[in-house]
Amino acid sequence: MDQVEYRRDRAHASQSALLPRLILALCLPLALAATSVQWMSGSQWFYTTGFRRHHVIHRTGMDEEQLSRIASSLIAYFRSGSKFVDIADDLGEEADSLFTEEERLHLRDVKNLLAMNAHALLILAVILFGAVGCSLLRRGVRSLAGALLAGAATTATVCAVLGTYALLDFDGFFTTFHLLAFSNDLWAADGYMHYLFPAGFWCDALLLVLASSGAIALVLGTAAFTARRLMKEGD
Repeated sequence: MDQVEYRRDRAHASQSALLPRLILALCLPLALAATSVQWMSGSQWFYTTGFRRHHVIHRTGMDEEQLSRIASSLIAYFRSGSKFVDIADDLGEEADSLFTEEERLHLRDVKNLLAMNAHALLILAVILFGAVGCSLLRRGVRSLAGALLAGAATTATVCAVLGTYALLDFDGFFTTFHLLAFSNDLWAADGYMHYLFPAGFWCDALLLVLASSGAIALVLGTAAFTARRLMKEGD
């Protein structure tokens, strides 16, 4: 009878340790990617650096100051309650003519997607903090280290797979993403968007998301591995 209870306790303990690992393995890569996306969408540096790297000055005929104002306007729009973007092109034409009507509709969709990303990030944060807290309180540091290792390994694997896919066929990745993320083809509309944001701009953005997520996962994984090793040596 004691042996049966012992086995039952071991099975229960194993299950309670497995759940936090599953949660971190599933949620950590999503949370890190969502955090990077939120940061980039509000970063003046991200836009202006991308404009310089991909020679948007030559593609559009605008100078750096004009492009910087456009970046600031887009950031302000994504943070505002406005339904549509309102940017003058500073090229002597009427205000609001920088983007076509189709492009403005697409930017509205992008804004909605960013809002969904922010809400998803909040939910993921609550789930992750809950899993970390439960793992730490119920099973201790060793269990938490194991869960962090699982999340870090999954994140690194996902980043490696997506990064390889993007490097081998970014056009295919870009198209697949837009078909999944949007319910219309406004993202393919002709206009200034393609001059401001060429394919290379978005490839850099994706690689930045993957690199930053992978780097954070590496730090967490290294810390978790070191903690487990030190605890084993102390036993």
